[in-house]
Amino acid sequence: RDLTSNPIEYFDKQLILVNDLWSHLLNNFENDGERYPKIRRIFYNGLYEYFKATRNIAKFIGGIEHSRHHVGDTNKMPLNVVSSDQQRKALMFLNKNIFSEDAFNFSAELLNKLAPERYATMRRWGVRNLDLSIHNTVLQIQKIALYKVFNPTILQRIQDNEIRMGNNQNKFTLNELFGTLTTVIWKELENNNEDVNSFRRNLQKEHLDILVYIMLDKNNQFPNDAIAFSRENLRKLSAKLHFSINNDSLDEYTIYHYLECINKIESAHQAQTILN
Repeated sequence: RDLTSNPIEYFDKQLILVNDLWSHLLNNFENDGERYPKIRRIFYNGLYEYFKATRNIAKFIGGIEHSRHHVGDTNKMPLNVVSSDQQRKALMFLNKNIFSEDAFNFSAELLNKLAPERYATMRRWGVRNLDLSIHNTVLQIQKIALYKVFNPTILQRIQDNEIRMGNNQNKFTLNELFGTLTTVIWKELENNNEDVNSFRRNLQKEHLDILVYIMLDKNNQFPNDAIAFSRENLRKLSAKLHFSINNDSLDEYTIYHYLECINKIESAHQAQTILN
């Protein structure tokens, strides 16, 4: 079936294929006489699909379609807001494939066999890193989604789209966007016995940085409602973080991560007081 008319479903299938490729990568390509850089190149091809999927699916959120038809050609409006259901599907796609704790799960054996071309690492004044920085790579993919969705232009459009949708009771709102992302990105806070893995710690810190940046709005870029929702989500996160740090069953990584997040929120509120 042709999925090009349904990009969300298409990229969902693509990433399933990528993960199947990765799970069989060593079995299929680690043959006697083969070079390890070939395995690395194939692995990178899979990562490229993640970058491509993230860029394309994030566009649905706050999206608006433009038709170039002339007056009288059709009854269709020249501007049409992407349906709320499609925007929610895009968010769930990002949660499942980019944000969730299971989104990136690589075996140690695979990572240790992603050797580069040796000549590509040699420089006159030293040697570049031989290993692939998997945490930085995953974070770059996650940041594409976060910064596209929280772009001030997109946030303004989501607010404008609420009016464009008229009396539609199924509107996709700024409040829903902020609330949904906080819920899925900080899911571990709802289950107080769940440790936060290293990919998720990086993601949560980046999300926190964005909420703080929007709340402070030093450059007057963001809609007032976005600033208000950022402040409210930070308030809720602070309360949950304070509750969770008293749980002795969490590992040290998670506890110290939570403490650092609390400090960042408190520092942001102090900075806002000084600014005002």
